[in-house]
Parts: sequence; structure tokens; C-alpha cells
Amino acid sequence: MYLEIEKLSKEYGDLLAIDHFTSRWEDHEIIGLVGPNGAGKSTLFKIVAGFLEPHQGNIRLNGENVSLGAVAYVPEFPDLFPVLSVWEHFKFISLAYKINHWEQEAQEYLEAFQLTDKKNSLAGELSKGMKQKVMIAISLLRKPSVLLMDEPFSGLDPLSSRELQHRIQRLKSPNRIVLVSSHNLNTIQSICDRVLIMKHGVLLRDQKMSAILNETRQKGFETLEDFFLEVTRFGNS
Repeated sequence: MYLEIEKLSKEYGDLLAIDHFTSRWEDHEIIGLVGPNGAGKSTLFKIVAGFLEPHQGNIRLNGENVSLGAVAYVPEFPDLFPVLSVWEHFKFISLAYKINHWEQEAQEYLEAFQLTDKKNSLAGELSKGMKQKVMIAISLLRKPSVLLMDEPFSGLDPLSSRELQHRIQRLKSPNRIVLVSSHNLNTIQSICDRVLIMKHGVLLRDQKMSAILNETRQKGFETLEDFFLEVTRFGNS
């Protein structure tokens, strides 16, 4: 499975938020999307998810137009209904996407994400980490071909962040494309197989993590963060 993005651009007035972005994303790997504030990461995710229309460019999933429901987007701030319980969110998604016989799979996700004891809790009562896990779980119930997670670790304590990292690593599948954006480069290094580096809507790098780390060592940088700062400071260093 693959998703191809070709010469994608998005403007907000005089601001070019996405500038001729071209990339190919494949399944069975975790892809990290990094860049400074204003790089265009969230805008890119929203375009791929169908929430925003690009001004130009094409997005194809396995060579075809991306169908409704093929992409699941988990925003930085979990968008749950505060007066619905965790289980009611699963039920709502099953009705919205016409998913039959969903209960057993939903229960499995509750167990996998350690949410069983929160099954009947209202979403408004959950911590941010719990809400993130609920968002990911109900997204997976839809069986999306592409899963986009925008800053999923933002605001989490170290233990919750580490737990979520482990969960995300287990999402790799031959039938699922997974992208994660984060400002935490140590986290990206830990969980991702490939890295995209953006600045001002431009894709500066699109490489395997192993190649990025090898170049980091060759250039004498001590950390991935040092390499990232060099690339984003001077463009394609």
C-alpha cells in the first residue's frame, strides 16, 4: 500500500503554507514528520485527511483518488464528545461508518490501550493521555488505510508518553500507513523508520531514519536535534 502526494500547494492569502510538496508514503513503517512551528505539518495532515482543499496538486492512494474514510486524523487536542462515555464513542463511530459486529474488536482495543476500566467513563473526565488513546482506538476501528497523528505526545507526562510510543510502534501493518508529527526529536528517533523534515511548507528531507542517523554521525553532530537545527537553519544542508 502506498500514498503519493504530488506538487501539493496550499495558500492562505499571501502565505504559502504548503509549497509543491511531493512525497510517497508506504505501509509497514512509522513515518515521522518534523519541522519548526509554522512549517505546515498540521496543514499537510488536514489536506491529506480531506479537511482542507489544496490549491493545486494530487493525492493518490494506490494510484486512485483517496476515498472518504480512508484516512483517520488524530489532532493534537483530542476531539471527543465530553458527555459520551468511551464505549459510546466506539458505538458512535460504528454507526457513523456503518461498521457491523464491532463490539469484540472495540473490546480488544480497550484492552490493548489499557482503557478497560475507563469503558464507562465520560470523555470529559479523562486525562489528555487517555483521550489520545481513545482517539487512536476509535480511529483504528474504522480500519483506515492512512493514520495521521498530530503531536500525540504533547502535554503528556513521561510515563504516558513512553506508553503511547510503544502503542504506536505496534501499529505498523502491511495494510496501514502511519505518520506521526512531533517536536520531540528523541521520540521521533525512537519510534520512526523514516523522517520528513519541513520548513515554511517545503519538504527539505525525506529519508530513512538509518540514513539520517548515519549522516548525523558523519557530520559530527552529537544528536538528531543538532542535525535538525542545521537542516532547518540553512535549508537543505
